[in-house]
Amino acid sequence: MQIYTFIILASFLLIGCASKGLDKTDGWSAQKLYEEARSELNVGNYETAVSVYQKLSSRFPFGKYAQQGSLDIAYAHWKNGDSGIALASLDRYNKLYPSQDGSDYALYLRGLINFNENQTLFSSITGEDMAERDAEAGRIAFASFKQLVKNFPDTPYREDAIKRMRFLRNVLAENEAHVARYYMRRKAYIASLNRSKVILSQYHGTPAIEEALALMVAIYEILGLQDLSNDSLRVLKLNYPQSPYLEYEYD
Repeated sequence: MQIYTFIILASFLLIGCASKGLDKTDGWSAQKLYEEARSELNVGNYETAVSVYQKLSSRFPFGKYAQQGSLDIAYAHWKNGDSGIALASLDRYNKLYPSQDGSDYALYLRGLINFNENQTLFSSITGEDMAERDAEAGRIAFASFKQLVKNFPDTPYREDAIKRMRFLRNVLAENEAHVARYYMRRKAYIASLNRSKVILSQYHGTPAIEEALALMVAIYEILGLQDLSNDSLRVLKLNYPQSPYLEYEYD
């Protein structure tokens, strides 16, 4: 009797172990896999969504569900904290489906990922050296949004992309101003001057222009280039007659 009991218990244990290894998605269609992944994505179960999207891709590598899943998984990776994998997924999508429906969203998502990649770029000033702060993610985001607006004028993401581009221009210009100020404090005048010139040439109309002109006035004077200093001062007075920089430095 004990032997029979042991055999029965062992059978239940084996069945239990086997059941743990079962995949409930076995035999699912591409549509069912996609709907399951999308459902997990919508409720914020990003890791689970990634797993189901991967199964969809491996079992059904072609068709509309595979194409849409290739975009969705990039978003899922990003929301799951894997920005690098998300960007790699977008690269894969662009290679598999060039110029297809969804290309506008792929560009928009690439912009969003890079827009949020370096939060310190958009935060208030901390104690770190601004010359060491990398604004590359912001530049990539701007380029992605710019390409989106240019290539897809009817995209539903256009308005949001334009708003983010405006914000990014101001932030990137301010970043250049911080770096210019950093070099100025360290008496690296040529480096500071070059950064100020970048602001004037690439970020016209941003608030950082005012400080860039003020820095140029001071730097040219320090370098003994009085004519250039006077020219910069004239432009500063013309465009910013109420500038605080005029009150104490350049009367």
